[in-house]
Amino acid sequence: MLSGIRLRDLLRTLVRSGVFLSCICAWCQWRASTALRSGRSEALIVSNLLVEGLMLALALKLAWVLLFNTLIS
Repeated sequence: MLSGIRLRDLLRTLVRSGVFLSCICAWCQWRASTALRSGRSEALIVSNLLVEGLMLALALKLAWVLLFNTLIS
């Protein structure tokens, strides 16, 4: 089963995952720091970041499928 995996496909998946995670982490760090400076409660910040992180991940996936895959193919 693993012999059917091409190195190029594996590298593309690893790069995509790394880009997604770094974008989500950077977004969450920025949003949390601005929310803490404004004095919001930690529970509200966490719940907002969970929803925003999910939406950001879906938007990144959509952008990857629509834009980047068409450029590579």
